[in-house]
Amino acid sequence: EMRATGMGYRTIATKLNEEQVIPPREYYYNSIGKPNPKKGLKVWSDVVVRELLKNEAYIGNIVQMRKGTISYKNKTQVNRPEEEWVRAVGTHEPIVSMELWETARKLGSRGTVGKSNKDGEISLFSGLLKCGDCGRSMKFIRDSNTRKDGHRNNHHAYICCGYSQAGKAVCSPHRTRESIFSDLILSDIREKAQLISFDENAIIAEIKRKKQADTTSEQKAIEKKLQTLRHRLSELERLISKLYEEMVLGDIPREMVLDMMEKYKKEQQEKSMLAAQLAEQLTHSQEVDNDIHEWVSLIRSSMGIDKLDRELLIKLVDKIVVGQKTVVDGVERQEITIIYSLVGQID
Repeated sequence: EMRATGMGYRTIATKLNEEQVIPPREYYYNSIGKPNPKKGLKVWSDVVVRELLKNEAYIGNIVQMRKGTISYKNKTQVNRPEEEWVRAVGTHEPIVSMELWETARKLGSRGTVGKSNKDGEISLFSGLLKCGDCGRSMKFIRDSNTRKDGHRNNHHAYICCGYSQAGKAVCSPHRTRESIFSDLILSDIREKAQLISFDENAIIAEIKRKKQADTTSEQKAIEKKLQTLRHRLSELERLISKLYEEMVLGDIPREMVLDMMEKYKKEQQEKSMLAAQLAEQLTHSQEVDNDIHEWVSLIRSSMGIDKLDRELLIKLVDKIVVGQKTVVDGVERQEITIIYSLVGQID
């Protein structure tokens, strides 16, 4: 829950340590009545929190084959790529809901937790703002300006991380007040909510049309990969059968057959798992209705809001792309694009 609201790994670890929550490894050794041999793991750390939040056991899954060996001769353990893992879904009662898990996971993939204030509060748009020119995240700052009457006005703002780290050689500032983002997104949510209340079916149909058009190229790419994999799997079946036949006939030495068989079997297992995962991706890419209806429900329930909060933003918004301010005919302009979770950009 803490991660789903945008709290960073280190902040979560600090809070758990302050509340004297026992970390996983220490809890394990306490439960078996043995001392923890690794003293450094008696407290929470950002690494421990991050790894814990990847554990699918909390949503009822068991994941195996995360590690493997280089070969049947070399038993050195290596990490397998995720597409080769074997995942058993729904083996036990989940501890957290899939919705909460997905929210925390998606936030983790954004790669930034932003800056917190002196009270440890995470900035409102942390991890959501992206520079429209260089693609980097936007950094939270406390900005100020002096009015004509000499009064100093303090406010929160965001600037491009590229500019902040290396200056104009990398990117322009894209400096934007937090209040501008708040007003824009609040207005857009209200507008979308009104459109949905006026003609929900028309909105759903339009989003579905756009979403299906966006996924067509992705589906074709997955189908092509799947076709190639299935062709190779058929070829491997043929090669394995031929090896058995040649071993029985004595055409190839037994040791050579076993060596080749090991390689073919390993490739067959890896490609079978990958093919199954691609087939699942293909199914998911074709299922757009659930995402659309969930987004519509979230927007509808937000119709009466008068102030944004972090939790609502994390649920509704995937990212906000921020353009640099320009002046056209004496008028300052700035392009800011909202990319919603589940449905993408909605014009």
